[in-house]
Amino acid sequence: MNIADLIRRIESMIKLGLIHSVDYSNALVRVETGKIITDWLPFTTFRTGTTKTWSPPTVGEPCLLLSPSGDVTTAIAITGLYLTHSAPSQNPDEHVIEFADKARITYNQKSHALSVTGISTAEITASEYVKAITPLFECTQDCKIGGNLKVLGNSHLMGSVSTDSGMSAKGGINAEGTINSTSDVTCNGISLIGHTHNGVERGSSNTGQPQ
Repeated sequence: MNIADLIRRIESMIKLGLIHSVDYSNALVRVETGKIITDWLPFTTFRTGTTKTWSPPTVGEPCLLLSPSGDVTTAIAITGLYLTHSAPSQNPDEHVIEFADKARITYNQKSHALSVTGISTAEITASEYVKAITPLFECTQDCKIGGNLKVLGNSHLMGSVSTDSGMSAKGGINAEGTINSTSDVTCNGISLIGHTHNGVERGSSNTGQPQ
């Protein structure tokens, strides 16, 4: 190895470049650095063992080309450089992930606030249960429950209540207002519509108990 080749290898050990193309199936990229377009190379990610992450680089994204011994054919593309793209935040207390469709996940460590915006749908699949521990859980729009609903505390409904099936209750029911029924009402086996009274006489006498 002559001096010129040694200098070339040293100069090639670390180079700045741009992602030229991405092979998503094999998790490889080609990098354009100067007038050179590399062969397919691996790129860095957070984890690749039993815990895996997937967030592939995009074409035009800046990267650092790290070539052991100055051999570009064995290089690794290290992404995550703010060179041609602006940062999604300038707030030192924010941790942000922003996606191509402008969906955004933000956590502010000063205000202790987590924000997820710009998404269309969200799904959590759990084989046993999902538990939220909080003093208040608020849903501002409609809520649809596909299974049974069990409320361990009191319920205060501000709007009207309707049901397509029957309703049963254990304990007393108090109402401040009129109770209307388009059908019969039965109390202890006695019909409101069809019950009769004993001891009925014409005149001013009161009727007996319903039977």
